[in-house]
Amino acid sequence: PKALINIGARLPEKQLDLEAYRQIVEQVEQAGFCPILSYGPTEESMARAIEQSSSGTLAPPTALLELASLMAASNLVITCDTGPMHIAVAVGTPTCGIFVTTPPERFGYPSKPHVCLDARNGFTQNEQDNLNQWWARQEAHSHHV
Repeated sequence: PKALINIGARLPEKQLDLEAYRQIVEQVEQAGFCPILSYGPTEESMARAIEQSSSGTLAPPTALLELASLMAASNLVITCDTGPMHIAVAVGTPTCGIFVTTPPERFGYPSKPHVCLDARNGFTQNEQDNLNQWWARQEAHSHHV
């Protein structure tokens, strides 16, 4: 199974730090997923740094349709509150939206198979545990190939 992890956000205050992304990639791999790293033009250096220090595989540069195709072919998507989060939900892939500065109750998709993580107080162990529980459910009930 593939997990697409969208690195960064157009607005830096909406993204996680490098170490949080590394932790997510490591946890995804330990859960049995192949982590694929997508990114925008301004996040490429961060994505490359994560690839070099983790088991993540860098996706090629994508336009919107290519990104949507990658997301549709994935078993799950993990992303901060960004445009790609909305694309992942639109193509029907189970999506975890991580909200660093914006309110998840306003901008998120809390209905199954999606989930929102409120990281406005940091990406704590509680959020990591919630993320682990979510993708365990996705792996057990995955319909994407």
